[in-house]
Amino acid sequence: MKAVRVTLKLTKKILYTLLTISVFILLPFVVFTLLTSKTTLLSGIKSYVVVSGSMEPTIPTGSIIYTNKIDFYSKGDVIAYEKENRTISHRVLGIEGIGNELYYSTKGDANDSADSDLVSRSEIVGKTFFFVPYLGKIVMAFKTPLGFALGIVLPALLFIFMELWNIKKEIEKSTEKKIMERLGVTA
Repeated sequence: MKAVRVTLKLTKKILYTLLTISVFILLPFVVFTLLTSKTTLLSGIKSYVVVSGSMEPTIPTGSIIYTNKIDFYSKGDVIAYEKENRTISHRVLGIEGIGNELYYSTKGDANDSADSDLVSRSEIVGKTFFFVPYLGKIVMAFKTPLGFALGIVLPALLFIFMELWNIKKEIEKSTEKKIMERLGVTA
């Protein structure tokens, strides 16, 4: 019976530690990524999940890329741009000036040939400055109601419940100690 209690106590501590890590480290990362996927209000940063293998092996499918709009894009930069209601991330192969506008030729690292259409500067969302491999699959799951509930709400509620349970235990200990003191019993 004592071994079961020790095992339960150890399991509780491990679960509590994992929940704490989840709530205070992973949750801010996921929230930041979800926010930057919808808006550029956070320093102009925009995040995307890579859904095709056109940039492999450099950027694997399922990665999260973070982009930032800059004044000029150079040959070799990985840029994200909008074409036909899709966001595409490819590498800049060259730059052409046509009239007063700059256009970029692009190609996915895994593709055999360059993209057929040039990308105008106005279509560019930003330059990829950072990416996290494979975590995009998790972020995509968090975008569903069930994924949000299981991945964010449930761990947060469990953490709150465990904290309230610890507070309850401390109040019980304190109350028991005061009663013992009033009765004149020493522990």
